[in-house]
Amino acid sequence: MSVRNWFELRLRVPYDAVDMMQIVHHSGYVVWFEMARVEHARSLGIDFKDLVLNRGLATAMTEIKLNFHSPSRFDEEILVKTRIASAGNSSTKFECQILKLSANSHPSSRALLCSDFAILVLVDTKTGKPTPIPKDISKKIASNLGFD
Repeated sequence: MSVRNWFELRLRVPYDAVDMMQIVHHSGYVVWFEMARVEHARSLGIDFKDLVLNRGLATAMTEIKLNFHSPSRFDEEILVKTRIASAGNSSTKFECQILKLSANSHPSSRALLCSDFAILVLVDTKTGKPTPIPKDISKKIASNLGFD
């Protein structure tokens, strides 16, 4: 399958994300992955606010798997990367990575901190049941996957 380039979101680790050991608490990574998925969708012209408010649709996470490779600390600059790995009738699978950026911003100097995959299912907000991805959104996803 042809997968397009990664979507990238730069962040700096905030103080409230670290725990008593002065490393990022595991829950912080989940939040950052979600932020990157939403921004990635926005970059494709998919508006989650419109989905919920005007179409009565929402996404439900049905599966998530995180692998921790190295800790991150307060004030480190990180790069959150995400891409759509595949899409089904009502679901989308995302792959994500969080990398530590160093003073040397060369890609080879970036340390992998956390990797993840997540499956999100589109649901009808009234019934809570899975619903097919609308054609206009499906086309944007297919284009991102290289099927245009």
